[in-house]
Amino acid sequence: MRAALCSLFGLFCLLQPGCGPSDTVWVTLDLQKGGKPYVAPENQSVQVTFYGIKRQTPVPGQIFEKEPFMARIKSEATYEVPGPEGYGIPAGKYRIAIICKPRPGPLKPAEAKGRRHPNAPDRDEDFLKNQFGPDSSPIIRTVDSSCHLTIDMDQPSEPKQ
Repeated sequence: MRAALCSLFGLFCLLQPGCGPSDTVWVTLDLQKGGKPYVAPENQSVQVTFYGIKRQTPVPGQIFEKEPFMARIKSEATYEVPGPEGYGIPAGKYRIAIICKPRPGPLKPAEAKGRRHPNAPDRDEDFLKNQFGPDSSPIIRTVDSSCHLTIDMDQPSEPKQ
């Protein structure tokens, strides 16, 4: 009976955010710009990605540097980073990239005759002009435990503690 309860508790823990492998953390974040929640303009979407810099507990034979962990949107300007298996991401130091791209989907019909899409956006264009790109973002955060971050795109450096 006791073994069954321990197994059930272990399974319960694995299903909870932030549980799973021993050094995983559950991270949520709010994006702000100009002191307000940052919401992509119409026909654009925001992509937030955490890129590994230094893992708190390195794993022999595993490369962590530049490992991408995509965030998914939870609500208007709030994101969560579930990690590859949905249990969170490894504790460590990350560069956070924010890219604003054209929203996926069909383009509006062209108004000019004879041209397919005269004002069609480049699908690879970053409307933030690579200011917060994977290699250029000044947003660097260390996450040692599960947390909620507020990232102000106007003041991207790590807050003093």
